[in-house]
Amino acid sequence: MQKRIFQLALFTSFTAFTVNAQRTYEFENIAIPVAPDDGFEWELQDDFSDDFNYPDGMGKQSPLFTSKWDDSYNPDPAFKGPGATFWTTANSAINNITNRLEIRATPHTLDGDGNVNSVFCGVVSSKTKVRYPIYMEASIKVANVENSSNFWMLDSGGFNEIDVLEVYGGSPDPFFSQQMSTNFHIFDRQGPNGAINVDNTYQTFFQTNRDIPNYQTDNTGFWRDDFHQFGVYWKSPNEVTFYIDGQPTQNGNHFVEGRNASLLDGTYESAILQSPIPNDGNLPIDKGLLKNQVFREVFMIMDIESHHARPISPRADLEDSLKNLMEVDWVRTYKPVDDGSGASDRTRSITFKNRDTFIPAGEAEPAFSLGAVVPLDIEYATASTGGVEEDLNYVAIQIRQLDENGDAVATSEFEAVIPNEGPNRANTTINYSVPTEFENGTKIPTTEELPAGHELILLMFMSVDGDAGFANADDTIVIKAGRTRSISFNNKDSFIAPGGVFPEFVIGESAALNITYATALAGGVEEDLNYVAVQVRQVDGSGATVATTAFETVVPETAVNNDTVTVDYTIPSNFTTGADNSIIFTEKVPTTAQLPAGHRVLLLVFMLVDESDTGFAQANTDIVLKEQGDNTLTVGDFNTNNTAVAVYPNPAYKKLTIEGAFTTWKIYNLLGIEIAKGTDPEVNVADFIPGLYYVIFDNNTTNSYKLIKN
Repeated sequence: MQKRIFQLALFTSFTAFTVNAQRTYEFENIAIPVAPDDGFEWELQDDFSDDFNYPDGMGKQSPLFTSKWDDSYNPDPAFKGPGATFWTTANSAINNITNRLEIRATPHTLDGDGNVNSVFCGVVSSKTKVRYPIYMEASIKVANVENSSNFWMLDSGGFNEIDVLEVYGGSPDPFFSQQMSTNFHIFDRQGPNGAINVDNTYQTFFQTNRDIPNYQTDNTGFWRDDFHQFGVYWKSPNEVTFYIDGQPTQNGNHFVEGRNASLLDGTYESAILQSPIPNDGNLPIDKGLLKNQVFREVFMIMDIESHHARPISPRADLEDSLKNLMEVDWVRTYKPVDDGSGASDRTRSITFKNRDTFIPAGEAEPAFSLGAVVPLDIEYATASTGGVEEDLNYVAIQIRQLDENGDAVATSEFEAVIPNEGPNRANTTINYSVPTEFENGTKIPTTEELPAGHELILLMFMSVDGDAGFANADDTIVIKAGRTRSISFNNKDSFIAPGGVFPEFVIGESAALNITYATALAGGVEEDLNYVAVQVRQVDGSGATVATTAFETVVPETAVNNDTVTVDYTIPSNFTTGADNSIIFTEKVPTTAQLPAGHRVLLLVFMLVDESDTGFAQANTDIVLKEQGDNTLTVGDFNTNNTAVAVYPNPAYKKLTIEGAFTTWKIYNLLGIEIAKGTDPEVNVADFIPGLYYVIFDNNTTNSYKLIKN
């Protein structure tokens, strides 16, 4: 594509700022694919826009480049790059012939056989950060290598990430080279750029032919074959829409094994949490909370990366200048600004949107229970006049008691639910924990306990411009007694043998389990009981599921919501379901003595509410499983009144010494499983798991000794 020439004179006499202000960009005749809201128009953000047409011929040294870009990773300058990536300034350049930004991947280090094991990659970041509402778009031809070509945004702490383009353009697997992904990441980190506790990922794949509803490699091309426009309209913290070649994304899929695969459009609203995988027992994060939304200022980044656990391109491809190249023809960013029509003006407001959902049948006021967590839908907006917005200070909630004259008697602690970095207007859900005490430490009364003429109100209020102005939404409410969701295995201790630790059961025999359960009750509104069920599960040393027995419902959905029952549960002899929740098999349930090292057996007693996976109350416990006639030792079998031997050091770390009158010894863990035996007076315990053990001598359980392993 031929670039347009700058409309300026005496170029060398202008500063970079003046030059940028007078530039005419080649993308200006390409329509922005989304319209701003009424009363707004798009305004180009020059600090985040470029067509890399530099008539001074200075490339990256041009003030036109250095005024807005750095050839480095600005979110965390100390980070070398993910996986096998080593970012380097040498792998980014401005081509003065094509007038494009070039980013390359080349070999960094080789193994003894000459294969590449780390990769030099180019990266370019914006010098400054930008935040919603914006439309960002780039025209890019991705590299024809295994490495990922990327156009994305990240804040300086690494908490919020938007990936507009991520594609392994040269992968021989068409799954990766014919599909590109859009991603949101909401990182839970141990501080800015710290270790990641949880990567909450929303991911959708798109093909070059987006009219095809399912992944079919014969009917779609490769992203590397041509330039494409990759855009994103980041309208608010929970409104993000991707655009490809000027069209909003549609018919996306997710085909990573074990993750959700369905028709997805890539928007934040419809995004399905893909990591951690909800199917594995992780509930999706609450996208209604600001902390789980994309709201931070971000850098714009264009780069190539060699990701962890992904193949590294062959050396020949990384040394091929036609294959190792990602080209950026242009990048542009626009913000919506007031168009002068007055249509963008708005008044300050705050509204309790879902008030009616908390009103019990036959009553007039919303009802809540002390201590209950309730989802409050709040719509708020700061004022805007002539395109000038009030600054948000906070949105907060309180409970207040008023007397018969309407004067405040007591108020609960102030809770800011939207901080000042939140959006100036939003419709959001706040999970509000109804307080049990006022700020002065006195108990918040239920409505029945109020003095005559008094009332309780729920205050939702917004502060703007440093407390200069407030908008309030106060509502009379009813406080009722409530209860929390719970379930308990009441007679657990009756199954523990004398001196034992865990309940013991015999495979195939019936056990009478006494269970108390209750759904939650908030403001007079009950959760719906779905069921109470029991299972036996085997887990490994990390707690991950190995296998589970058949699901047995012991209290059906037709039962009352709050009860104590005794159920006869037969301890099953066979598993039915594997760890992936789909493989059906009939392996025998092992006794505790037969378990692999570190594995445990659990008895799961759990309740599900509201006809979905949104609410569990669990009463799970480690158990010991035996067979009829099983001679596995229990803790109660041991007698530690032994004076015939000496065992030292105790606690022991690596080596244990036994002295005294004995012929043989055996060591058991707390589950009564034999883990070592011998005759040597010196015992290597270095590989033992730290904890309490029992040593018996000459097969006599009355001749035993307690041992602590450090």
